[in-house]
Amino acid sequence: MLQLGITKGSYDSDAEDVITTDKIFMLNAYGKSKDGNATNLATNYFLSIAILADAKLNAANFGSFMFGANTYTINDMVFGTPPDVANKGKQDGDIGSHGIYDTWFLQYPFQFSDSKRTANVNVQKTPGFDPLANPGKDYFFNSFSVNTTGLFANYNLHFDLFSTVVSKKGETKVSSHAPFSHDASTAFTAASYDQKTSEIASVPEPSTSAIFAMALAGLCFSRKFVRPPVAQKIDDDADLLSVL
Repeated sequence: MLQLGITKGSYDSDAEDVITTDKIFMLNAYGKSKDGNATNLATNYFLSIAILADAKLNAANFGSFMFGANTYTINDMVFGTPPDVANKGKQDGDIGSHGIYDTWFLQYPFQFSDSKRTANVNVQKTPGFDPLANPGKDYFFNSFSVNTTGLFANYNLHFDLFSTVVSKKGETKVSSHAPFSHDASTAFTAASYDQKTSEIASVPEPSTSAIFAMALAGLCFSRKFVRPPVAQKIDDDADLLSVL
């Protein structure tokens, strides 16, 4: 019922995400407009905008990004797993971690509109689908401009789409969500801190014992090939006497 795509994006089969390497792009949220599991226009849907960081970086120090006309920093984020509730601990009704959560995220609410419809879409097959260029009635859509030029190196954004429901116990839980294969992320290329570390570590300095062993081996090598054998010296003396 729910999908996320990126105009001119591509599909990463390993991450199972629609991805982009553009710093400025259009994120598209899709909700099915017909059949039994159709999107409800009166329902609040949420975009989770989560921070992905290199393993050796503090995810809180990501810089900033723009979503729509607004700029967001760490002061606008919460730490945990969506949905954003008063109790930030792990709940049964949370969205799956899929290797991303817990992390800092922003939960952005919106509603679909009957005036914004597009043709049938499957972002796994057509990740760069442009809803404005494909008129139809199969899916509602909302498009959001994203500007990540304020993100620091080795930071990325991950997007999830979901709705919530309040249980009889008063707990807010995820009601419906885009499948993990229909989420979206940025995929910026940058020098990896881990790669630099591993390259340095792959050429360790020799220990004291190793240096001693190398020196001893060199001495043996020198004695073997520089000093003439005793037997050879005796033969040379005999040859000299026979000449005399």
